[in-house]
Amino acid sequence: MRLHTAAAAALTLAATTATTAASTALLAPPAHAGGSEVTIEADYDATLTSHPDGHHTAVNFEDAETGYPGDWSADYGVAAGTPVRPRLSGPHGLTLTVVKVAPSCSNGGGGDGVQVSVSEGGAEIGRVAYLHLEDVRVAEGDSVDTDTVLGVVGGDIAYDESCWTGPHLHLEGFNRSDYSCYLAPSTASPGTPLGRIGGSDVQQRETACP
Repeated sequence: MRLHTAAAAALTLAATTATTAASTALLAPPAHAGGSEVTIEADYDATLTSHPDGHHTAVNFEDAETGYPGDWSADYGVAAGTPVRPRLSGPHGLTLTVVKVAPSCSNGGGGDGVQVSVSEGGAEIGRVAYLHLEDVRVAEGDSVDTDTVLGVVGGDIAYDESCWTGPHLHLEGFNRSDYSCYLAPSTASPGTPLGRIGGSDVQQRETACP
């Protein structure tokens, strides 16, 4: 039995629309999942010296994929020579990879910074950057864990009041979906939570964790 011409045309249009929609879905970039929540913890005794609500972020560590700066940053007074490890507390099976080692300051000074990518099941959750280090012991592409010493807090770094004014650690959080958030304890000791990456419940930069 032959279909009425109008009915046949309608079926053809519907099939074409469905095929086009499927093709568009295949071509569209995948949305980044929020990922599991991962807590950024202190690995040192520290005093908050610059609050994350409004502190500057590092130009050299902007996200190369998105062009965005860190979602928040803060300075912590930490003694020169203190080892810095990526203490990141989350689900079992996280993968930590060094994605950038570069000067901390845009003028090339301020010691070195190390940015660590955090992934779960092959999907990146976010990144954390640790700046104003010396004696850096890792390189871009290295797989690390929470016990790996990235470097030590700088002490013998040329004074530069535009970026580095003495021994301290500058910390930045980057989320791959929505935004990373911060906690701001006035003092910290090993294990103190400083912020979080992962999750999709933070809607703007420089926001305290819910």
